[in-house]
Amino acid sequence: MDCVKAYNSTNHTVTGYSPLYLLTGEQTDLLSTTLKRKQTEPGELQKDRQIAFLRSKKSPELNKAIFDKNRIDHKFRKGDMVYITDCNKLNRSKMDEIRIGPFDIEEMISDSLCRINTGKTKKSLGLYHITKLIPQFDYSN
Repeated sequence: MDCVKAYNSTNHTVTGYSPLYLLTGEQTDLLSTTLKRKQTEPGELQKDRQIAFLRSKKSPELNKAIFDKNRIDHKFRKGDMVYITDCNKLNRSKMDEIRIGPFDIEEMISDSLCRINTGKTKKSLGLYHITKLIPQFDYSN
């Protein structure tokens, strides 16, 4: 319970306020007054809740912009040759392959999901999201 209390008493980066303050109006003094950015007046709870709500709505948009900044939008079609990112970067050994392939796309199920025959037996194992695919570069041109 001490861990949950500490979590709920800590200011969160998205809202700028602690969940305990937003729910009950109770301010906690985990930080000294010199480290706090803003001293909140007791009557500003409704205003602070509105600010936290607006910040919470804006946060996914900012996260999407950061994610999409370096993303290349590939348009895959049936028959394209692709490499598949096969492992989690955190759970692999130093010399493990990062990608396997190239494989042929058998079917585009949706704009973001495709079926690839990798030689695995279960049909569900052949479904891959396009973020896991890298197109094979054609060196003949």
